[in-house]
Formats: sequence, structure tokens, C-alpha cells
Amino acid sequence: MKISFNIIFIFLIIINCTNLNYERQRVQEYFRIADAYLINDEKEKLADFTFKHLFPNIEYLDKNKKARVLNYMKISENDKYLSVANNYIKNNFSKINKCSLDSSSISYYNELTSCKTTPDYDSLRISFTEILYKDQYYRNLPDNFFTGTKKEIDSIMAVITNNDNQNRQDIKRALSKFGIKKIAENDCDCKLLETIWFVAQHSDSDLAFQKEILQMFSSPLPNIKPRYYTYLIDRIKINEGKKQIYGTQMQINSLTGKMETSPVENPQGLDQLRFNNDLLDLREYVNFINKPDKK
Repeated sequence: MKISFNIIFIFLIIINCTNLNYERQRVQEYFRIADAYLINDEKEKLADFTFKHLFPNIEYLDKNKKARVLNYMKISENDKYLSVANNYIKNNFSKINKCSLDSSSISYYNELTSCKTTPDYDSLRISFTEILYKDQYYRNLPDNFFTGTKKEIDSIMAVITNNDNQNRQDIKRALSKFGIKKIAENDCDCKLLETIWFVAQHSDSDLAFQKEILQMFSSPLPNIKPRYYTYLIDRIKINEGKKQIYGTQMQINSLTGKMETSPVENPQGLDQLRFNNDLLDLREYVNFINKPDKK
């Protein structure tokens, strides 16, 4: 009788593990479909699909994926979905990574938690806003700005390089004065760590600085986004002439002229690794950046 009971018990464990694995695979496929709606700008379909298939599973997701589900529901600005999402944030804010939410939800989150900073950090935020602007402005210019003469293009690239060098020095001074932990604790609008990440990501000429920031992002910081670590470590790997881990860095295929992932360490496990670290489905993302209207 005891042997029979043990056999039944083991059998039930196997069945439970099988069901759990199936459920995880199903949720991962739901995210892939949702990601496709997102990058194709099908907002209504995204919100509807998320509410129907992902929101019922939200309690089983990590803090970052919870935020992602809520963002996807709110993207269509449907009153019903907005209400459901805000109500979930109100009752479960401690279970959500605030900085993975969209900007309006971050503001609402701060109202619930009374996030406040000192004048020193308000001044730092103003400074970082300028840094982020300088980092992004020229990088977001339309492609036709980079199709002039070599002299014109070199002039723009020189401005970008000078901005990057100045931004890096400003970030180093801020880190020396405040420390990464205090900056993260006072990052109410989630722009301070984001600015540090952007500057580090664009500091290919200073590998030591990139590694220093990566080490900081490896420590337990409140509300840090997983992509700060995944993108930066991949960038460092590429700069060192190594294969990347998460497939975040792209290159142009010399034969097809299309974008593709730079070489990765483990192509077979890449989809699962990206999902575990809250990155968009790779197939959908690559298809998106290779669309004719994205050239």
C-alpha cells in the first residue's frame, strides 16, 4: 500500500510539473503575440488580447512582466482597461516594478507611494534631463541628416562624440557625489538610472566606464529595469570582440543588407533567455526593424 501511495505521489508531481511547464510555454507564446501587436502599432488588438489572455495570468508573473501587461492594456486608452490597470496598480503596487511602467502609470504609482526627493536630487534631475536630451537628440534625427557630404556627416558625428564625452564626465561626477544606491532610491520618475544607462551604452570608447556601470547595475537596486543590464553586458561583449548573451545588439548582413542579431553564445536557448529577462520576442523585433518604412 505504501509503495502504491509513493507511486501515485510521484505521478502527481510529474503531472503537476508537466502542466506548469505547459502553462509557462503558453504565457510565453501570448507575450510573443502581444509583442507582434505592439511593434506593428495595433493598439486596440494589443489591449484586447492582453486583457483576455495575459491579465488573467498576471499573478504568476514577475514584477517586470506585471508592468508590461499593464502597459499593454493601457496603450489603447480604452476606459475599461485603464480602470482595470489603475485599480491593479492601486492594490498591488508593491508587486510591480515601477520603472517598467509607462510614464502615466509611474506618476500614478508615485501618488500612491508619495515618492519625494530632496532639493539636491531635484537639481540632479534637471541636470540629467539635459544629459539625456544631448544623448538622444542627434541619434534620433531622420536618416536623411546622415546622407550629406562626408564633411557634413563628420561634423554631426563630432558633435555626438563631444556630447558623449561630456555626458560621461557629468555622470561620473554625479556618481562620485551621490552614489548609485542613493540615486536609485531618489529616482521618482525613473529617469536618473535611465540616463546613466544611455550614457554608458554610448560609451564604447571607455570600456572601463561601461564595466563600472555594469557592476553597479548588477547590485540590487530598487526598480531597476532588466534591460539596463542585458543591453549593457551585450554591448561590452561586442566591444571586447566576444559573442553577446541576450541578442540585444544588431548588425547589418553584408549580403542581404538587412539587420540581424550579432553572434550570440547560445542561439538555441536565446528565446527563453530573452523571455526570462523581459525582452521583446526576437523574431518579431527583427521583422519590425527590417520593415521598408523603418529603413
